[in-house]
Amino acid sequence: LIKEAIHCYVTAARLMPRFAAAHSNLGSILKEQGKLDQSLAHYQEAINIDPMFADAYANMGNVYKDMFQLTKAIQCYSAAIKMKPDFAEAYANLGSAYRDAGQLVD
Repeated sequence: LIKEAIHCYVTAARLMPRFAAAHSNLGSILKEQGKLDQSLAHYQEAINIDPMFADAYANMGNVYKDMFQLTKAIQCYSAAIKMKPDFAEAYANLGSAYRDAGQLVD
């Protein structure tokens, strides 16, 4: 089913190149498959299309966190929160990234 989902999102993006959600959803599937560089490219495309797409920023942060690029993850989560101040999941992920980066203040 994953193969079919990828095909559908690729088709949606081809038919409607400015469809940010198709790129973001494709990025999520690619992340689950461990294709992190490809996942980042699709999240970035989603953000290029819709610069206020908070979920794409948060999802990109998750990929950077998985890649141990915590500074970039923190930047992504912070951007998502700035766009969507009630984004609880982004706050939780930001806290986790700070913890992993050793940036907690006593």
